[in-house]
Amino acid sequence: MVPTSFQPFFTASAGAAAALIGLLFVAVSVRPEAVFGETARSGNTLVASASFTALLNAFFVSLGALIPGVNLGTFVIVVSPIALLNSLVLGIDALRRPRADREPGRVIEVQPVGLVLVALALYGYELINAVALLRTPHDVSWVYNVTGTLLGVYVYGVLRTWQLLGGRRRGVLSLVVPWIQRSPVRGEAAIAPATRAPGDTAPRTGA
Repeated sequence: MVPTSFQPFFTASAGAAAALIGLLFVAVSVRPEAVFGETARSGNTLVASASFTALLNAFFVSLGALIPGVNLGTFVIVVSPIALLNSLVLGIDALRRPRADREPGRVIEVQPVGLVLVALALYGYELINAVALLRTPHDVSWVYNVTGTLLGVYVYGVLRTWQLLGGRRRGVLSLVVPWIQRSPVRGEAAIAPATRAPGDTAPRTGA
């Protein structure tokens, strides 16, 4: 059972997750054809689904923790496998994306890595804590672990939502993980110098 001292955290978490899910719906409803339309890029659909899965996971875990006298592990052990399976399916879909539908300018496609590894690590750790809560329901340390995992799920969901909105992946994160920045088109650097004359500052577009 969840100690009463955790009730404010899960109350705030459930409210925050509900608000973020609503904002995600609003963001998608502005241009639904760009995310779920017939001409939408599959990358947008994958990112939107990953964001929705993360926020929905945080919402139901937090909501379940507010029910008096119920073991938190019961809710987590139901929600986490669903999120794990959904993330795995999204990762497989990302690997099967047609080359023409991938983000232009990328030499290496890292989207499947982000969807599978990060998501599986978060939801997998959440599931481990759920099993531990079912075995030792009075051990508060497992509840602390779940709350920490929820914070990670929030970060993952918000970053995916930011990516869906077209936010540039720069700043501290791009310094720590440089491969998330856009890579130059293969061969672009080799072509540009060859089209310039000595002392010329602009590339020539001649015949």
